[in-house]
Amino acid sequence: MARRTVTVTAGAKVNPRLVIHGRRADGFHELTTLMLGLDLRDEVTVSLVPGAAQISVRSTGPFATPDIVADETNLAVRGVRAALDGLGQPETALHITLHKGIPSRAGLGGGSADAAAAALGTLELLAPDRPHSVDTAVTRALGHIGADCAFFFAARQHGAARSSGKGEHVEPIAATPPWHVALLTPEIDCATPKVYAALDLAVSSPEELRASARTSNDGSQSAALWSAAAADARALLRNDLEEPAERAFPELRSWRALFQHLGLDHFRLAGSGSSFFGLFDSGAEAESVLDDVRAEAAARHLGLRYAAVHRPAGDQLLTLLDAPSIP
Repeated sequence: MARRTVTVTAGAKVNPRLVIHGRRADGFHELTTLMLGLDLRDEVTVSLVPGAAQISVRSTGPFATPDIVADETNLAVRGVRAALDGLGQPETALHITLHKGIPSRAGLGGGSADAAAAALGTLELLAPDRPHSVDTAVTRALGHIGADCAFFFAARQHGAARSSGKGEHVEPIAATPPWHVALLTPEIDCATPKVYAALDLAVSSPEELRASARTSNDGSQSAALWSAAAADARALLRNDLEEPAERAFPELRSWRALFQHLGLDHFRLAGSGSSFFGLFDSGAEAESVLDDVRAEAAARHLGLRYAAVHRPAGDQLLTLLDAPSIP
């Protein structure tokens, strides 16, 4: 009997390195970024439904916040559309349930992960024996929706990647570094367009962008990063969006001051924020540091949406489940 429901878990991500090379003539920014999947997860369930050819979506779970829309602009809906177009079945009626365990507007890629998971769920539901060319086409379509969407789909069996261009060119890397990642999300919503606008860069020529990418030395940094112990890995972290994020959302500066007070200058912003992450060699050390951060944040009246220790996702970045674990 054909399956009528598929559930996919979708991990979060952080960017151990994010280097901005300049602003392109099309308004996007040329970048190189190393992306690492984490075992903080959403669950995305895609179900066949009778009726007209439409796609519906609802959100549940601890982070089903009002900013997660329930219309055609929802990234998971767009991911399903990309998969249906890749299969040549645009008239299929489907329902998506998002169980949100990843905070939104936090730099963790939750919406993008949902798009990739919804696309994978749709493909597995309708064409589990599809040719590889379909996945290639869907990866490309997801890249047009958002660069992080392409990462989650293309690197789902690897756990990490180097992305370039505006982020849509994804080179998966099989990497499960040894770190324990202390992750925290303040009660601040960071809108990515505002962060990029705060870069305030003049348009660079294609030649200038290529020269910047060549001189960034990112290939050697990538090779050294994934197997490094936490202290060595911290020295290789970089996020060129951190300063513009603090200009766009000055509340982030209070958190940077907190980290400096606790001797945690190595904590970096995740993507465009608002989450921060730090790398540690042991889970116990990471948990102890998070306890200190929670206590200091309470003393300074700084609100936290989320704080926990996570491990790299490895080949479990997107995972098919036999049945949803969340009712």
